[in-house]
Amino acid sequence: MEVIKKSIFTHSPLVLMLVVTSWLTLGAAATGHLIAVLGLLIFGAVLAGTYAALNTFPVHIARPRSLIAGNLANALVWLVGLTAIAISLIHYIWFDGFTLFSAGQAEDNVGVALVRQNATASLPSWMMYANQITSRCLFPIAAVLALWRGKYALAVCVLAFGLLYSACLLQKSGPILLLLPSILLLIYKRHYFFAGIGATTALATVLALGFLGNPGIRTPQSVTGSLNNASTLSNSLLFRVAIVPGEVASEWFSVFPEKRSFGYGCGYRFLAPLVDCEFQNYARLIYDDFYKVEVSKGLQGTVNAASMMTAYANFGWPGLVGSAVLHALIAWVLMMMFARTPELLLPINATYIFLLSSGDLFTMLLSGGWGLAIFLGVYVYPPTAPREAAFAAR
Repeated sequence: MEVIKKSIFTHSPLVLMLVVTSWLTLGAAATGHLIAVLGLLIFGAVLAGTYAALNTFPVHIARPRSLIAGNLANALVWLVGLTAIAISLIHYIWFDGFTLFSAGQAEDNVGVALVRQNATASLPSWMMYANQITSRCLFPIAAVLALWRGKYALAVCVLAFGLLYSACLLQKSGPILLLLPSILLLIYKRHYFFAGIGATTALATVLALGFLGNPGIRTPQSVTGSLNNASTLSNSLLFRVAIVPGEVASEWFSVFPEKRSFGYGCGYRFLAPLVDCEFQNYARLIYDDFYKVEVSKGLQGTVNAASMMTAYANFGWPGLVGSAVLHALIAWVLMMMFARTPELLLPINATYIFLLSSGDLFTMLLSGGWGLAIFLGVYVYPPTAPREAAFAAR
């Protein structure tokens, strides 16, 4: 049993990717879209097969020698945490206050959605990227590294600011993305009580945002009404988590190539100039196609599908297979890179792997902050082992 547990943990990036693929497949099956189910099953099979083939190669990726250790590592952790806090405050000043009060006054779901949209829509491009990197990388990774290096006061401060920031953006996934990395590290270190506090805080914040974002269930008239509203909210959140990602993937399979032709590179911002075409934001275009009523009311949304769907929208079935190969390569590289610090493997990477259920891989690595998170996780040296001893062990 211990061998099995160790094997699952060692290959946890692949395991999580397969879990996400299975989750998407079940959601697609619930919609009855057989082509989507077949495509996702092919993706999962190629992913697992490629990873198994890569593991046959006797390759070892050595930990970089230019490690950040000691006081320099502590200073870097402080810098990352304070940078996250500073960016959140700049966002607050730029927007002239956040959205919780305005959302509480909204009379319907469209009004809440407009409040949520306006929290970022008026920002300049650089600030929108900073917002993504701050909420998905700087806050959660600064907290993880602070906990890892024993800077508990900094970790609590970063998590408090980050929780307020994510709540003010009215994104129900925000508290989970913030706290899950720290919870995973605490579980690894067997600090189950504090991990439980983190999980309870995340759940309570998500439920509070759910009530705030649904004016129709916000003001029950009786105890029975309150219980019914809580049940409605819970069912809505469960459906959104369990079914919607696979349902969205099915929508993309139904759009390409029947309603829209494959992009052949035009759906990737970095590829569009190379193939001499205008970039096509398929997530935005599909939203405009499926949600015309909301668009007519001023909403600007996206139908963000799983990472492999962008490849499918651009290159069809070969793109889907190629995406599976690329995902397997990334899972394998992550396993190798974090071999010397296994306690950081899941805290640094798990949330990004889960986010692959609703985001593009390249976007996640670059503007989503995953690349930066990997850099920090790999280069910041463990607080307990001497640097020289690690070099000698090589």
